[in-house]
Amino acid sequence: MRKIIVMVLFLFSLLLSGCKDENKAWEPYSPENTTSLMQQYAYEGNIEQFKTLFLNGMDEERLQQIFETVKTSANMDDETSFGKVSTFTMVSLENGKIFLVELTPPIPNKKNEVLIQDVIELPKEIRDYIEEELNRKYNK
Repeated sequence: MRKIIVMVLFLFSLLLSGCKDENKAWEPYSPENTTSLMQQYAYEGNIEQFKTLFLNGMDEERLQQIFETVKTSANMDDETSFGKVSTFTMVSLENGKIFLVELTPPIPNKKNEVLIQDVIELPKEIRDYIEEELNRKYNK
C-alpha cells in the first residue's frame, strides 16, 4: 500500500512540475529529475528509457549492470523504493581531501538558485574506495 501511495505522489509531482512545459517532467532537466526518472524507469523495468539518461557511448554491459543494480534496489522493500532524492557533489582538493557537498533543489523564489545545504569531509577509507573504483572502472 505504501508503494502505491508513494508512486501516486511521485507521479502527481511529475504532473505538476510538467504543467509549465508538457514534456519537461519526462526529460532529464535537473539532477533531482534525472535521478527520479532513473528510479522510475528501473522500477518499471524500462531499460530503454533508463539508457536515455546516460551519456552516449557508455558500455552496454555496464549500463545493464547499473540498471539491474538500481532495479533490484528499487524493488527490495518499501524503505528503498522512491526514497528521498538528494543531489550531492564531490569536491576533491589537491591535498587529497574530498568533501561531499549536499545541494538544495532549485529554489523558485531565489531565481532557481541551487544552494549548499551541508558539507561533509569524507574519511580516508571512503576516499580510497572511491579512487580505487574510479581507477578500476575508467582504467586511470
